[in-house]
Amino acid sequence: MHPVPSKDEYYRHTPITVEQNIPVPMRDGIRLYADVYRPSGGGWHPVLLQRLPYGKHKPRYRSFYLEPLRAVNRGYVVVLQDVRGRHASEGAFYPYRHEVDDGYDTVEWCASQPWCDGNVGMFGISYHGATQWLAATAAPPALKAMVPGVTADTYYDSWTYLGGVFQSFWITDWAASFVLDDIGRLFWRWGGG
Repeated sequence: MHPVPSKDEYYRHTPITVEQNIPVPMRDGIRLYADVYRPSGGGWHPVLLQRLPYGKHKPRYRSFYLEPLRAVNRGYVVVLQDVRGRHASEGAFYPYRHEVDDGYDTVEWCASQPWCDGNVGMFGISYHGATQWLAATAAPPALKAMVPGVTADTYYDSWTYLGGVFQSFWITDWAASFVLDDIGRLFWRWGGG
């Protein structure tokens, strides 16, 4: 049986550096933007990467599956990235289309950074889980672990179709959430409110 860590051991307070909207170049010249949470003061650390379409800046998605500050206190760097065509990132969003190459490029970008020890893990649920599976199909050398949760194992027969029946309600609701989010962002960008 392992001893229970004291409160002070469990909640270390590591000085943290947060860099927002760091451009990550993709092989086709598009830049995807990421927020990086890392221990201050240098050193090499394993990276935990989450790629998501719902907004890395939104607390609901930033901390839903893993709280970045707790992970940094445990010695990790956390990288949260808006996928192609969403929020801060460039390009056009086509669900799943670019996740293989963009995931590979992002994993390898993380591994090449001076704060990374060469080991990258990915985490997240739902679409964030899909970004992991799709990146893994390209076998990026630095990808050492994944924790995909509440995601499909096939995006045809358990996401878009179920037993051959198009999931109209689910797909319409999901797509509408992106449209409403985009309308809200454009409203504020054009001086609304």
